[in-house]
Amino acid sequence: LPTPSGMMKTAAILLLGVLAALHAALGAATNAPSPVKLTAPPTSIGLYLDTGLALRTADFDATEDGYFLGVGYQITRHWGVEVRASHDGLDVDGKAVQGLGGRLVARMPFDYLSPYTFLGARFDLEPDVWRLQPGAGIELGLTKKLQGLRLFAEGGMDTDLKGANGYLFGGGVRLRF
Repeated sequence: LPTPSGMMKTAAILLLGVLAALHAALGAATNAPSPVKLTAPPTSIGLYLDTGLALRTADFDATEDGYFLGVGYQITRHWGVEVRASHDGLDVDGKAVQGLGGRLVARMPFDYLSPYTFLGARFDLEPDVWRLQPGAGIELGLTKKLQGLRLFAEGGMDTDLKGANGYLFGGGVRLRF
């Protein structure tokens, strides 16, 4: 089993990776020799896919990392719904799908960055626990040619119905159709 120190290092590397990707994308946009308008469709209505890494922690001493795959539908420019399947741990131990969740998402569809909030619930299949996961995130469009490709980072609360509270952080790639 990884030590709490090892898990904190994993969490720090995950967070630094997401921040470095966002910084590189923003730097590329601001240092471009000709003005390029990042016009991934400002939160277009339709289907999108998410994939990424997640980190849950109760006290920042012990962390639980994992990965997820999500499918969402942007109902209007401001409102969307999403379903996610997740696996806890960066391994293939246990069931392939260890958690299923859904969210209601409210967005501000700006041209460059799209901040959003979400109210989500997740059911952990292996310990049979419901979790509430409200939070906020930001979505960044990459290039004009790849209009539907976006990066996102998010954070929020992670609480189960038995009274255990913690935090949830995640980031990844979003593909809009």
